[in-house]
Amino acid sequence: MLNNDVLLSLIQQAVLAGNYFVRAHTFQRHGLEGFTSDDVKNAIVNGEIVSRRDDETKCVICGTSSALAERPGFLGRYIHCVAHWDDIKMIVIWTAYRPQASIWATPFERHPEVREGTP
Repeated sequence: MLNNDVLLSLIQQAVLAGNYFVRAHTFQRHGLEGFTSDDVKNAIVNGEIVSRRDDETKCVICGTSSALAERPGFLGRYIHCVAHWDDIKMIVIWTAYRPQASIWATPFERHPEVREGTP
């Protein structure tokens, strides 16, 4: 099993090389939360792994995009991107969302009373 630093580096390299696919589901929140595909890419490239599920080969990467406007109710310019990896040749961006202040204490930690699986 790869440690988080190695996994993140491989995901970032794949994204920078254009070896990724963004599911349409990723942008269901786009209109409400105001991010673009470039914002998602920037968040992955400068982000860090917040959580991962090796049994599903998915991880949540939290990063920022300087082009993203701050909005009330969200934590800064942060975006959480759920990435799926297989053999690290192609990355699938499963979904993306902005962490809500009511759910996330910081961009990297949920409020203790909020259960896992809530965006």
